[in-house]
Amino acid sequence: MAAISEVQWARIYACIWSDPTLQQAFEVDPKKAIFPLRTTFQIDPNDTLMDLSYNYDPVWKLLKDPARTDTELKEVITSGKLNGKEVRLSASVFTTPDGSSIPLPQDADPNAISIANWTRIYAYIAYQETINGNPYCRALFESDPAKCTQLIVTDLKKPPYSVTITYTKLLNLGAPPNIPLPDTLKAIRNGADIKNSRYMPNFCT
Repeated sequence: MAAISEVQWARIYACIWSDPTLQQAFEVDPKKAIFPLRTTFQIDPNDTLMDLSYNYDPVWKLLKDPARTDTELKEVITSGKLNGKEVRLSASVFTTPDGSSIPLPQDADPNAISIANWTRIYAYIAYQETINGNPYCRALFESDPAKCTQLIVTDLKKPPYSVTITYTKLLNLGAPPNIPLPDTLKAIRNGADIKNSRYMPNFCT
């Protein structure tokens, strides 16, 4: 079992941005929304949406470090700080065929989970794996982020965290990016010379 590749994700995102209805569905539940696209983009039904081992975000690397303590990870979950300093995951970035990087506007929509709250969620995943020795939380998040996030948010409301995260959708992809010709979203979606177009989700896309 593998994760959806960067090139496959680039094609998927191009497809999503080309269809407002699909984009709305994807922002709420990525797994459910892209299931019908698996054949089109040659995705094995057993592949996960993402692989958190691949994510090189510096804050995620800090959070999943085996040296992180119970106290440190709980501090991130409850206050958004690590050893007294604010920590935040980076915004997801879509790389176009010409090498330009387009950050996704996650914090621009109050209905989507903010980057600060995604940092708390990622700290919770690290806590379960590193402190509790439970890989199931991470595995579920990689395969079904909407379901896992709902379970995490429910647990975070309880002590010792007592953190409330409200949302109606996981993500905010924003308006379709303006990609110069000939590398249009349609070309990327159709797989035409997209070797330099790539996207690997930072969160759950």
